[in-house]
Amino acid sequence: MKRSAIVLVLSLAWLGCGSADESADDGVHEFVANAGTNVDDNKVSAQTCPVKTCPSGHDEGAVLNTKGGNGQKSVETALSLNQHQIWSSELHTDIPEVLECAGWKLVGDVILGGASDAIQAYVARDSCEGNLVVVFRGTMPSSCWDDVEPCLKQLVTNVFTDVSVVKQNMAWAENSEVGAIKIHGGFNSDYAAVRDQVWDRINQYPDDQIYVTGFSLGGALATLAALDIGAHSDRDPIMSTGGAPRVGQQDFVDAHQKYVPNSMRVVVNKDPIPMIPGYQPGAFDEKWDSFLLNLFSELIQSVGGKPAMWVLMKDFVHVGRLIQLRPNGQQMADDDIIVAIEEMDQSRHKHDESYRPALEGHLDNCHAGKNCAETVAQSANAERDLAADLESLKPW
Repeated sequence: MKRSAIVLVLSLAWLGCGSADESADDGVHEFVANAGTNVDDNKVSAQTCPVKTCPSGHDEGAVLNTKGGNGQKSVETALSLNQHQIWSSELHTDIPEVLECAGWKLVGDVILGGASDAIQAYVARDSCEGNLVVVFRGTMPSSCWDDVEPCLKQLVTNVFTDVSVVKQNMAWAENSEVGAIKIHGGFNSDYAAVRDQVWDRINQYPDDQIYVTGFSLGGALATLAALDIGAHSDRDPIMSTGGAPRVGQQDFVDAHQKYVPNSMRVVVNKDPIPMIPGYQPGAFDEKWDSFLLNLFSELIQSVGGKPAMWVLMKDFVHVGRLIQLRPNGQQMADDDIIVAIEEMDQSRHKHDESYRPALEGHLDNCHAGKNCAETVAQSANAERDLAADLESLKPW
């Protein structure tokens, strides 16, 4: 089997399993809403942690701003929401104490849904600032990264979600414009399974500002939740994801821009997951290895002489603005953005060991007056153009 085929399959299988240089005030209202300095510190029990009324600081997921655009405040928001991405990977039984120690209030219970409760999310509130954060976990709890067996059912379920690229209408959408759009079927089904629970929680605080986030698979679900909230209410959700895959095609991107104009994606360069779904030259030959034939038995068929997998995966496009970073936090020049999975580095798909240091490094650049989340709209367009160039290389 071609190496590129192997790495693509591994990327799909581990979707969501993360573990190992304009700093001037732009008039955006920043609210600083206080818990430990990292996820391990936050595993202290609620009985022993200091009593907190409000969260504050990036390590407590609370430096958020109410407007989009370029610059330091968008980086601060992304860094704070990255902390929620990390917390969401805790076991669902531990999340209430983690949030309480950080000064956040869990709204309702932790959200579980889908087969084997493979989908996990939560809605948390900073009561001092009137902020709600809706966050979706990746493929499995962080406690299972070193020992997959306890989470095997969730992992298998979510891997099937990741590879279920057959497109579906968003039938859950009351907005007919949105409902008619076809997107990645696995992500669509997963979001539909927990949608009612999300709305039940956010409707309890109708005047709060909503932030939506998630890492990897969770980023895909956050992308759908933000669109859902924007299209079906008069609230303006702010979205920031990490390492998220593509969810839909150009009509989905257009609708997302209309209803969620304040959306940002953070990508550490060469992370393979943001490169999919999409055409990747050389990833599969015309003759499929028997392993792939068994793994994708329902999808690997001939469609007019074209491999069915690529017919299904072609033309997926990313939403939102883009901060694409090197591991040290330096922002990528548009021409250097990597979109080909053959140049991937799986180790960079880690929300705590890769994305958080990159965001912290970039924020240091902001404080030093260096390049600070500049040209995020242009970077997003550059990524789409580069991905479209790969599409043009298809042999059919």
